[in-house]
Amino acid sequence: SAATHTEPGALLRSSGRRWSRCGSFPSIDQNRTVEPLQVAPTGRCEDNIMNFELTDEQVMLAETARRVGESFGLEYWREKDSNEEFPHEIWQAICDAGLSGIAVPEEFGGSGLGMLEIAICVENLCAAGGGSTLSQMFMLNPIFGGVSIARLGTPAQKAEMLPGLVSGQMMFAMALNLSGLFVL
Repeated sequence: SAATHTEPGALLRSSGRRWSRCGSFPSIDQNRTVEPLQVAPTGRCEDNIMNFELTDEQVMLAETARRVGESFGLEYWREKDSNEEFPHEIWQAICDAGLSGIAVPEEFGGSGLGMLEIAICVENLCAAGGGSTLSQMFMLNPIFGGVSIARLGTPAQKAEMLPGLVSGQMMFAMALNLSGLFVL
């Protein structure tokens, strides 16, 4: 059954779910009923309440990404799509704004942040019209390239490739092998 708010600022647990601790996945407890949880006045994660507010740094990141995306607009994307061109200009603007290095460690020129910050950035960049094209560029470069190399690369690979990703001098790709999947 759907729960309703009993007072402003109250969070309600849905029937059968409860948050065991801040940031965790819900565990199922069929004997639990809906009960209100009070949001702390600070809005921070206290007393096992999840906080979905963005930090000041995340808000600034979102605003920066939105400004970069909006500076190109829908006509840019229409032109790139109709000419079947890679959007080099916006990718370089993204790199120049430091957005491609969000999850790259600071020692290699990045910001050393995480996947949540990448998601915030992609959402705001794409809101101006980049859509799936721009989100795939982030998937290939900062995520498959940057995160993978930052976590699994040798020290030499990190030193060679991560600064190039951050500056826009290096791009990454992904290959998928689906052999045997399609039979004619």
